[in-house]
Amino acid sequence: MAGVYSHRFILASGTVPAHYIVPAGYIIVVKGITVVNPSTLGQQGVLYIGPSPVWVASVPGNSSALASNQFLVLNPGEDLSMVMTDGSMHGTVSGYLLDQLPTAGR
Repeated sequence: MAGVYSHRFILASGTVPAHYIVPAGYIIVVKGITVVNPSTLGQQGVLYIGPSPVWVASVPGNSSALASNQFLVLNPGEDLSMVMTDGSMHGTVSGYLLDQLPTAGR
């Protein structure tokens, strides 16, 4: 039986991208994304799989954004990253880390 583990993949702050590389032998399913913008101006938080933006939140000043019940699947070696457009912003990405089942015999 495969193992299923709840996991926070990214805890990001500011404009420097935060990365999570899916380890060998696992896949991940992103279920929840949050972005907090404490500045007074509207800003953005962006989630990437590799070089491709897959989720963009335009967040008004002094506000936050939440995406729950997502279903973004990443395979071993893929890069999940998050970056914000303002240094005061914060974000999280969480979901499930799953044992990758062997493909032989399928």
